[in-house]
Amino acid sequence: MPHTGYKRRILENGKVRAFDKLLKDIISIALENGVVFGSLQIIDSTHTVANVNVQKDDRRQKKGKRPRDPNAHWGVKRTRTN
Repeated sequence: MPHTGYKRRILENGKVRAFDKLLKDIISIALENGVVFGSLQIIDSTHTVANVNVQKDDRRQKKGKRPRDPNAHWGVKRTRTN
């Protein structure tokens, strides 16, 4: 299966060594600060939970009221700067 996205760009641009060094540095810093690694590692990605009931918010907006969180959008809660 071909590599896609981020991993493909790392491989295509010959940055594997730099990426490997970065990961080793991160692990070293973590160990120095007391992080204990076991045989099972779980990575938790960050998700932002909006304090919005979508159905209630739709009803609010149909009544002419502002959305509860005007910056919340499906999938993204930020503005791109690039």
